[in-house]
Amino acid sequence: MKRLFLASYGIIILTFFIVFIGLEQLDLYPGLSDEEEQRQEIISNLIVLEEIYEIKGQARAEALLHEWLDASYIKLEKFAIDDPRLPPNLQQELQQDIAVVESPDTFASYFMFGDRQFVYRIEVDMLSEIWVEEQTEIMVFFAEIFIALAAITIILLYLLSLRLKRFENTCIAFAEGDFEARASIKSPHKIGKLNVTFNQMAEKISGLITSNRSLTNAVAHEFRTPIFRVQCNLDMLDDSGVRPEQMPYLEGIQEDLDELNTMVEELLHFSKLKRLDKQLDVIKTPILHLIEKQLAHLQFETDIKLQLTSTQEVECDIEVRGIQRALGNIIRNGYKYAKSTVQISISDHSKFVLIQIENDGPAIDEVDRERVFDPFTRLDKSRDRQSGGHGLGLAITKQIVKQHGGDIKITDSHLGGPSFNISLPKSATD
Repeated sequence: MKRLFLASYGIIILTFFIVFIGLEQLDLYPGLSDEEEQRQEIISNLIVLEEIYEIKGQARAEALLHEWLDASYIKLEKFAIDDPRLPPNLQQELQQDIAVVESPDTFASYFMFGDRQFVYRIEVDMLSEIWVEEQTEIMVFFAEIFIALAAITIILLYLLSLRLKRFENTCIAFAEGDFEARASIKSPHKIGKLNVTFNQMAEKISGLITSNRSLTNAVAHEFRTPIFRVQCNLDMLDDSGVRPEQMPYLEGIQEDLDELNTMVEELLHFSKLKRLDKQLDVIKTPILHLIEKQLAHLQFETDIKLQLTSTQEVECDIEVRGIQRALGNIIRNGYKYAKSTVQISISDHSKFVLIQIENDGPAIDEVDRERVFDPFTRLDKSRDRQSGGHGLGLAITKQIVKQHGGDIKITDSHLGGPSFNISLPKSATD
């Protein structure tokens, strides 16, 4: 907002000066120029001085000239006609014209009168009290103008900031999943056509997301029925007696069914996590004890060493089943690609807990570290049962962490592979 104020204020001040200078240069009242007006004024006074000179002489005319100039706060300088300080060609100009104007702004002019033995130069005395006061008044006037423009700018930007803040809150709410959020189109809240345009965009996005979720849920639910029928038929085949050479095929079908069923369950669970009405049932839980119990169960699934390096207990407000699932997804992902070790550590910070899950497998490129959390994204293109997975595990993990108000990022591990860093707020109010 400071930059916006400075930019707006600068543009207003620049516009003011351009208009001011333009009006100064614009001749709104056609007629004599400033220089010509000044010359005519000097000539009219010189005519009077010439008359006085003819009647009372040069001395009296000069005395009256001093009185006139003193009353006008104009200083007078007197030069001999051959004084080298005079501008070149001045005498020639004075022969052609009775007065030569040097600067209309300071009233600086040269003239001769009477016996024409001297050249007189007059100029506004900028040090006189009246001119100092006038300059002060001009500066005060411009200062008042600048302050007034600044006040107007602040008021306008404040009113605009209120509208932008309200619009920003609507954008944040929409970005966080409230697809019913709409920008107010009332006159006090409108920002041009931006509100209406945003609402039109929100309607389209909301419709697309709603239809996508409905389709995902419908497909996942509809998959369950044929899966169940295939499973029943497979069980009946198994009970009716199968030749030994057919058993590997039946086992392959069973494994495919289990994989398909797991994918459907993960899809439904991911869709459920995206619901706005889902409330977390959080309780204060000792994280170290939770991970110790989970590692004891997971260690039976793999020969890779699952190592918890931390010993200090720390409590955190979490939904236990959700966090267990999130940690389990990352740990399983870790031992699938690790060479020998998956290492888990816990760091206690002032307002949050940092859980780091590292492994000594292949590293993840920086360009892929955000993409791995997208649904159905798998960096390993193979689909064998050793790598397994459907690209939903890490997406579910990120959604669970996000619902807890936390964050998850991937960095390089000292073990050589990736380090999944999960930060969770200690309190649900943080």
